[in-house]
This record gives sequence, C-alpha cells and structure tokens, in this order.
Amino acid sequence: MLRTDPAALDLRDLSPEHMTRLHMSVSEFRSAGRRLIGELYMMTTQLCVMKEILGERFRSFAEAELDLAPRTVSRYMHIHKVLSTHFSTDGQVNLTEANLFTQKALGLLSPTTDTHVVEELRELASKGTTIDHNLVLEVMNKSEADAVAQLASAQADLTTKTRQIAEINQQRELERARNQRELDSQAEMLRRAEQRRSDLENEIAKLRSQETQVRFEQKEVVPPGYASVEEAISAKTRELELLTNKRQAVSSEIETLTEQQQRLQDAVQQTSASASQFLAMKEQTDALIAQFPIALLKSLSAKDPTVKAAIASLGETFVLFGQQLSKAGA
Repeated sequence: MLRTDPAALDLRDLSPEHMTRLHMSVSEFRSAGRRLIGELYMMTTQLCVMKEILGERFRSFAEAELDLAPRTVSRYMHIHKVLSTHFSTDGQVNLTEANLFTQKALGLLSPTTDTHVVEELRELASKGTTIDHNLVLEVMNKSEADAVAQLASAQADLTTKTRQIAEINQQRELERARNQRELDSQAEMLRRAEQRRSDLENEIAKLRSQETQVRFEQKEVVPPGYASVEEAISAKTRELELLTNKRQAVSSEIETLTEQQQRLQDAVQQTSASASQFLAMKEQTDALIAQFPIALLKSLSAKDPTVKAAIASLGETFVLFGQQLSKAGA
C-alpha cells in the first residue's frame, strides 16, 4: 500500500494498470531495502573469508577480481565488524534489526561505540524506526552531553570527598590535641600525688621517731587535731593508702590515654598519607581531563587505530574506577 498523502501528490490520473505496477514497484523497493544490509553482511562475510585465505594479498585481489576500491573494501570491512560486534547473538547477526540501519549510519558506528548509544539505537530499530546517519549523530551527541554532565558531576563529587577527607583529618587532629592536653593534665596530677605521697611518708616517719618530751611530767606531743600520736599515724597511713590507690588509678588512666594518643597519631598519619595520595591522584586526573578534551580524543581516535583502542581501554578503566569511587562514597 502507498503511503503518499493524496493532498500532497494527486495520482488519480493513473490507470488501474499503472497503479498496480506502482504498488508492486514500491513493495519490491521496500523489500529490497530491508534486505540490503543483510545482503551486505553476507558479502562482507565472504570478504573476511577471502582475507583469511589471502592475507596481505587480499586488498589487491579484491581490487583486481571484484573491482572494489581500497576505500570501499575498508568501509565494507568496518560495517562487518560493527554488525558482528553490536548485532550478533551467539554468532548470529540479527539481520531484521540490522536492515533498519543505513550504510551511513553503520559507518558512523564502530566496534568501540558506547554500549548505551548502540542499545538506544537498537531499541529504536526494534520499534520499526529507520536508523540513518542523522539519527545516529543525534543519539551520539546526546550521549556525549550526558557523559560530559556525568563527568562534571563526578568531579564535583570528587571535590566533595576531598573536602570531607580534609575535615575528618582536621577533626582527628583536634581530638589528638585534646587527648594530649588531658594526658598532660593527668601527668601533672600524678606529679602532685607523688609529691604529696612523699610528704606523707616524711610526716609518718617523723611521727614514729618523735621522742617523748618531758615538761614537769612525761607527756606525748600530739599533733594538732589528733587525740594521740597513734591516731595521727593511723590517719596519715590511711591517707597514704588512699593516695597510693589514686596514684595507681591515675597511672592506669595515663597509660590508657597514651595508647589512645598513639592510635590517634597513627590514624592521623595514615589519613594524611592517604589524603595526600588521593589529592595527588585527583590533581593528575583533573590535569589529564583538561589536557585531553573530547574533541581532541575524537581526533586522535580517528587518526590512529592503536590510539583508539588505547582510549577505549582507558575509558573502561575509568568506568571501573568510577564505580569504586561511587561504592566508597555510598
């Protein structure tokens, strides 16, 4: 059936015979168009067989035997590789889907084209949409814009994570400083306790060695506030015991604080080292991104297949690293 709008083109002057022939021609044209890429894939598959057999002589053979210019051979081989890479399932190419792509559209794709771009184009093809080069460019430009936006977002997240690391490091430094002040305070308390203990021991020794003084009659000189020398010695001894216990408690607390201080010091050093490495990596990444914008990468990729493969490999590496960063920040 013809899809021509009668309002745009009046075909009423055609005879029934001509209309029938016209319908048949349009149907055959569309059928041939749908088979075009399928037939092209079969042709390029045979070219691959010839190349496998002939090796370096393949292009000369194709030009002499098949009258194919080197540029045409390159285009056919490129299309074959694209079809095999993106439209093949279990070694079989989906020709129904591939037939909806024009040669120019397939020529714009490559084996390393972003998977999301190919999936979107295949989804459109599955709905019966004809995929021409303009549609491929539109989807590619949209994907590139999304990639640039994602890159900007990733850089912003990276900056945020860097700031968070710096804040954590600062908090640990503050905690370490507070711990040091508390440690110094406990050390001062221990020093005073030691001094007091020494004073008490001297007082007890003095009381025990105190001789009885005689003033008209034998009488003990009792320290003020006590009923007897024995009571004073007992009180001082109890005070010394309490002080000794307090000294032991302070010593234990100082030991605990010292361990905490060491752990904090280790954590601060480790965080500082990790943060320094991370910041250095971030600076190198920012410099790399600034040095190689998308336009330059496309230019390099188009000029040298080796560079193109290296760019694709590096892209996969960055994707994996980005996933690691996302998981680390979750």
